Amino acid sequence: MKAKIREGTERKTQNHNQYGWKPPKKKKKRTDPVIILTAICAVLFVCLIALLCFIAVNRQAIFTGTHEDEGDSVPVSAGAGGDNRIKELEYEKKALESATESMKAEIASLESELESALAGSADNDEASKARERALNEKIAALEAQLSAKQKEIDAVNNKIAAYDSISYLNIGAQAEAVSKLYSTLGGGAPNRVLEKEEAVTDSSGAAVKDASGKTKTQKVEYEQYPHIALYYEDLTTGYNIAYNANDLFFSASLIKAPYVYTVLRTISAFEQKKLDFTPPADDPDAKNPNLDDDGSIIYLEGEEKYDLDRVWTFDKKTMLEDGTGKIKDMADGTQMTYRELIDYSVLYSDNVAFKQLRELFGYSDFYSQASALGVKYANGFMYNTASDYGKFLRAMYDFMESGDKWGEYLKKLMLEANYRILIPYAVSPKQVAHKYGWDIDSYHDMGIVYDEHPYILVVMTDMDTVDDDENIFIRSVVKSVDTIHTNFYKGIDKSLLDRFRAVVEAQETKQ
Repeated sequence: MKAKIREGTERKTQNHNQYGWKPPKKKKKRTDPVIILTAICAVLFVCLIALLCFIAVNRQAIFTGTHEDEGDSVPVSAGAGGDNRIKELEYEKKALESATESMKAEIASLESELESALAGSADNDEASKARERALNEKIAALEAQLSAKQKEIDAVNNKIAAYDSISYLNIGAQAEAVSKLYSTLGGGAPNRVLEKEEAVTDSSGAAVKDASGKTKTQKVEYEQYPHIALYYEDLTTGYNIAYNANDLFFSASLIKAPYVYTVLRTISAFEQKKLDFTPPADDPDAKNPNLDDDGSIIYLEGEEKYDLDRVWTFDKKTMLEDGTGKIKDMADGTQMTYRELIDYSVLYSDNVAFKQLRELFGYSDFYSQASALGVKYANGFMYNTASDYGKFLRAMYDFMESGDKWGEYLKKLMLEANYRILIPYAVSPKQVAHKYGWDIDSYHDMGIVYDEHPYILVVMTDMDTVDDDENIFIRSVVKSVDTIHTNFYKGIDKSLLDRFRAVVEAQETKQ
């Protein structure tokens, strides 16, 4: 039975001791204990080196993530216990170190300037004294900043060590299960049935021509294994699993949730700026000029787009969009608020609503926020990777759990978003804040799974004619990931996890 709903975003059709040493019985003289101890230590040292080499080799194998399946090398990108987080932290550390070097250079320059000033100044030269004071103040301020930066670097180092400790636990416990997951992704999906044009040939293999001399063609079905990508990340530990996670896919309506997220972040920042008001010292009871008598925000000229209570009117001639959604079937002149357009974009993946939001808010805020997250667009707004959608989901989770009213609003929408037959169905009864996407050569789902230890999951494929077999396969993959996630917490020492959390939370509190 084929599913009936189909995406239609703006895409044009294209393409120990074990060394129990004993003195020899025949010898009457006992060997010196120091020699015995030295020998034991040497053996233990060699064993330790061998063990460390073994761990390093195996760890590197998982980091490079090449899975061998029946002689075929399947390239994957396997994050080993927070590998992505560690890389991000290392980038942050480099930036901090670069900043400290700049500060050190500036301090050295100021000290040199101060030395010159002192050498050429007279005892009673007020201008020289003022200049000396100013230089000393600058140096003191920079040294304070330098000290603060060094504390930030120390904090990042502690955080890296915390994530790295979790790395080894995940690698050891999850290797077999992850390997099995890769095998499933690389060969367990049903083939796609595609069509291509072929020349009609006769029994001899020659092309058959029509009356005009043109070669006759016919449509021929053939099978092809689907292109699949997956990205999973444990939001507690940062442990991640990635498969083809840097491959580009047409996003379909997956893009709607991140776009709405950036819109809501923009509105939240705008409102906070309006609410941030410090009355002057001579008038402590002064009223915030950005608010009316009811305490509502006053929108000035050019700020109207931030008012989601404004009314929008449906003009079928100019606003109609094909594909999914409910508004396209509504009567011409139907009215709703811009907030409702956001509702429809996420809840029903409505194309009319999404187009109107993009016309209102544009793309600059979206691209700037995406860039800040490290998201890259190699082929325009509508193309992206599973790993980048993972970055979006992590940021969206932080926003949802921040206490911001718009973050809570987004969470509610995504918890209720339709087409729940993939990730939400597979992990039920766990709650999932998700968004799906379906279009030509595109069938995806991504979500934040609210387990006791929340995680994010992105599944992207080039399937498009979706039967039950495809849905069953994707759900089986999701269940495998959920099992890997759950089993880790069954086997982990709670005291170690608590120590890990303490390090991470302490650093986040300082920041």
